[in-house]
Formats: sequence, C-alpha cells, structure tokens
Amino acid sequence: YRIICPDKSIRYIQDNAIITLDADGKPDHAIGTFNDITSRKLSEIKLASLAQRLELATKSAKIGIWEWNIKENTLLWDEQSYKLFGLEPRSETNPFNMWATCVHPDDLSIQMELLNHTNQHGMEYASEYRIIWPDQTIHYINSNAITLYDKDGTPMRMIGTNLDVTLRRQAEMLLKRREETLSKANRELERAIRMKDEFLASM
Repeated sequence: YRIICPDKSIRYIQDNAIITLDADGKPDHAIGTFNDITSRKLSEIKLASLAQRLELATKSAKIGIWEWNIKENTLLWDEQSYKLFGLEPRSETNPFNMWATCVHPDDLSIQMELLNHTNQHGMEYASEYRIIWPDQTIHYINSNAITLYDKDGTPMRMIGTNLDVTLRRQAEMLLKRREETLSKANRELERAIRMKDEFLASM
C-alpha cells in the first residue's frame, strides 16, 4: 500500500506480520516488519507503461510478437501473430505446429534450416517466406528474431517479430511483370526495326 510522507511524497510499503497464539489458540500478538519497496514499485510501473506502449505500437503497425522455446519446441504468439496467419487464437493448440502447417511447403524446409543455422552460429534471424491462409490465399511474412543463450552457449529461446509484407511483394511482382513486358516489347521493336533495315538494304 501507499503512504504519504510529511514532505507530501508517496512511498510504497510492504507490510509483513506473524500472528502468535496463546495457550487457548487465540491470537495473542503480532510481530511484523515494514519494508519500503518504492524503488521496486516504480520500476514495475515503468515496465508496465513501456509494455503498454510497445503493445500499442505493435498493434498500430500490425506487428506480431513471438517467442520460441527451443528446448521444449513450443511457440508463443501474441494476438496479432494469429491474425497475420489468418487464424483465431487457440490456447489449447501449440502455435509451432500451426506455424509449420501454415508455411508454404516449398518454404518450410528452408525456414527450418535457416532457424537452426541462426541458432547454432549466433546470428540474427531475418527472412521472408510464404504462408497459406485457411482460405488458401497466399501471404508473405517478414520475420526477424534474436536468439538467447544460456551460460554454456546453448540456444534457449528466440524472440522475434512478424510483419505481413504481402502488398509490397505483390507490388514488386507486378513491377517485375511490367518490366518483363516492356523488355519483350523493346526486343520485338528492335527486331522489327532490324528486319525493316535489312529489307530496305536488300532493295
């Protein structure tokens, strides 16, 4: 609880006590301590505020947060991560299995190899891959993560982010197709001009 000091400052107090009983088993007296935990409480409040702002920022940017327990091979997703994969949160299901099911079959083995290589060599994980939603539409995910190790250097956890970059990849593919179409048109034009020049030269 809080107390207000004579100087009007507010302190956080933790009160602990032990009740002793008399011969009849009735409360006799209490022995207790008062601990000033202001520093700890202020740190907790600050941490909670930072966590709230981070959650707001990730929701606004539609960024999913995930954590992979490498030893137990379990994956934790926040609510946004489920949305990025076109899924509803399911507390009874291991997201790692869902992730592996959602990743495009042609990309899954590459992603697993990349994750393992990242963990074993102390590298940051950064990749883009395709996922298949339940409605069979294909989406692109940009994923970044860092690995946390124990004192012996054994990889323990990965903490990362997911971001849907489908619109960007679609725009890139559209631009590539237009460039290919333009290049083909230019080659056809050059061929037509060359044939014209050859025809005129033969007259």
